[in-house]
Amino acid sequence: MTAMKPIQIAMLLLLTIMLVSSSSAVSIPSWSSIYAKSSGIAKGWKYIVIHHSGTDAGSADSFDRYHEKMGYGGLCYHFVIGNGNGTPDGKIETGFRWKEQIVGTHVDVNSWYHNIFGIGICLVGNFNKDRPTKKQMESLEKLVKKLMREQQIPASDVLPHNRVPVGEIDWDSKSIRVLLQADRYAATDCPGKNFPMTAFKKQFSP
Repeated sequence: MTAMKPIQIAMLLLLTIMLVSSSSAVSIPSWSSIYAKSSGIAKGWKYIVIHHSGTDAGSADSFDRYHEKMGYGGLCYHFVIGNGNGTPDGKIETGFRWKEQIVGTHVDVNSWYHNIFGIGICLVGNFNKDRPTKKQMESLEKLVKKLMREQQIPASDVLPHNRVPVGEIDWDSKSIRVLLQADRYAATDCPGKNFPMTAFKKQFSP
């Protein structure tokens, strides 16, 4: 057996060190991979957030154009439920964010955790002056029950927009963490004072 030359030994040691270093190195997911939910730490859904549009009429298409113009990257929500003005009453429209399984932009930037893990559902209407239609509520109940079952989301994590907590996020290779600020919630009255949130959630309570 031919003895290895010093230079060969040095090269072998260097290669071994490089292999060990590369295998032990842990890469931290990029923000773009979290936004696209392509990173494992961003997979899945933990919340359902209910909104109203604050408008008398609308549709997924009209909101998509408006949100794109506003710089939100297109339709903020995952689902839109029509009220008969712009979309058939009670019709559930599925947005591109749900079809592509990417994060929403439906809550404040101070609540990004709930954008990453929250499914945004918007009912067309201004529920500070009106009430959701019967068909809208029936469709909402059907959709929420389906999402809760499929995504294993508890009733406690079905939230109105105005009860989404404020918190800062941080992440590493293993998980996304959120530091919630005590008694601070999204600065909004959405989904409006006339939305029957208490009565609605009773349907899902054990």
